[in-house]
Amino acid sequence: MKLTFSANTKNLKAFAKLSGRLADGAWKREAHKGVIDAGRRVKTQVQRETFKQAAYRPGSYTKNVASETRQRNDEASLSTAIFGVKGGLKIDEYRGLKVLRGSKTLTSGTIRSGVWQNPRVFDRSFATPSGYFATLPSGGQSTTAPMAFWTFGNKPNQPRDAGGRFGSTGKTYGPVRRLAGPSLRKELVQGESARVFHREAPVQLSEKVNKRLEKIMRF
Repeated sequence: MKLTFSANTKNLKAFAKLSGRLADGAWKREAHKGVIDAGRRVKTQVQRETFKQAAYRPGSYTKNVASETRQRNDEASLSTAIFGVKGGLKIDEYRGLKVLRGSKTLTSGTIRSGVWQNPRVFDRSFATPSGYFATLPSGGQSTTAPMAFWTFGNKPNQPRDAGGRFGSTGKTYGPVRRLAGPSLRKELVQGESARVFHREAPVQLSEKVNKRLEKIMRF
């Protein structure tokens, strides 16, 4: 009876080649490409959710979300980061903008918007020909009332001094600021946008990295 050992030199040579790839760091480069692939897929999903969540106006996805979101890759740590570079935009960049008509009451405001998919009227808000604004809480400090709230003609309820001139009403006003909506930087990392990230990132990471590593492990 005779025993014979036969070696498959083709497989041995392939294994030696694979060992070389592992030794020179090729596996890490491939793994990082998988991380980048996963990041791109998740970035798109998060951007779309953020567009709905903050309620940007229709047709502004590319301008206000996609072009203002970044992906930063780091091979050393096999990681990728997704982040926004824009803060809150002017209120007319969001859905549901409406100027309420009727009595000018600074406390209740006159600007309505559908931001955060939750229509609301902004406190102390008002419109002018140059845009949409709101006053900050006065904090007891008095500044000139915004011109949009000035009254003219007969003022039966405004106090007068001893000489018959109009006196102060005693109201105080805070500084005026331009009215802005949700910040892209903040919206990307909270609410449904954050939930989409935490749900999809592990799935995409596993799929994309394993696909890259399977390719380099073939021999």
